Amino acid sequence: MLSDDGVGIYLAKSIQKKLTDIDVQTTLLAGLNLLDLIVGYDVLFVVDASFASDENNIGKLRTYGQGNTPVHLFSSHGFDFFEIVELGNSLKLNMPKLGAIYGIEISKQLCFSTTFSDVISEQILELENQIISDIQDRISSFQTT
Repeated sequence: MLSDDGVGIYLAKSIQKKLTDIDVQTTLLAGLNLLDLIVGYDVLFVVDASFASDENNIGKLRTYGQGNTPVHLFSSHGFDFFEIVELGNSLKLNMPKLGAIYGIEISKQLCFSTTFSDVISEQILELENQIISDIQDRISSFQTT
């Protein structure tokens, strides 16, 4: 319902159809509710919308790994994503390694719509291809270490 803010879920579902050997979960949950979804996985990849730092960056893919922090992957109601992972580790839960977090930059001006903006629509296939390629590369590197 929030136009470009749904790009992460859209891409996750699309990627699931092409990378059938991985498990893809989609959720609208945030905060501590995510802990149950990620426990027990070996490697975690997250795809979400990220508010653009500049309107000229809308549709740009940002890839985050250990040590760098995305802008929009935080809940204003409780724990943010990195605090959830830290909590799981401190509770000695079987937490996954972080593969990558993919943030697709969107406008801070969200609107109610069931379709993407023109900029995101034009970029969606390229974003999907970039994420798939990066996931495959990172999975290969995890398997060789």
